[in-house]
Amino acid sequence: IGLYYTHAGDAEQAKKYLENCVEQIENVQDINLIAPIAFDLGVSYLIKGEWSKAIDLFPKAIALIEKTNTEKEFFGKPSNCYAMFHVWYGFWVGALGEFTEGKRWLDKGLSLALALDHPYTIGMTEFIYGWFLSMKGDGENCIMHIRNGIMNLEKAKAHIYLHLAWNISGLGHYLLGDLD
Repeated sequence: IGLYYTHAGDAEQAKKYLENCVEQIENVQDINLIAPIAFDLGVSYLIKGEWSKAIDLFPKAIALIEKTNTEKEFFGKPSNCYAMFHVWYGFWVGALGEFTEGKRWLDKGLSLALALDHPYTIGMTEFIYGWFLSMKGDGENCIMHIRNGIMNLEKAKAHIYLHLAWNISGLGHYLLGDLD
């Protein structure tokens, strides 16, 4: 229900459902429940711009995935949760001003995505990495990551995020003074 509200444009309602789920199951320590809900909550936080709230969530999910040796599982999601949790965490840490720490997490997430050789996971990882670099003011590397992201998102037929990737690509060009 929370993911439904996220994609229906009611991020506030989505957050209520998803946060309630996390509160109810966090004590259960069942990765098959926690990973997909944390993933959905991450999407909700991303859309709503409540990035600081994810700072507490993803290290816990990452630790539980590592504890249960389920790093390669997708938990019913279109991209690998373990890789995406690293990428989102790095993005949010960077968005809060810790660019060096954010880059470290993004590098690990990208490495995980590339090792899986899964176009959707790679595409989302590269897209979010490019977005991070745009916030940092690094237009050249932003464009490189965004192009890789677009190529992989197209390969995966993940059209839902292409418009955002092209938008960030434009921002990368703007940062380089390339207004055409």
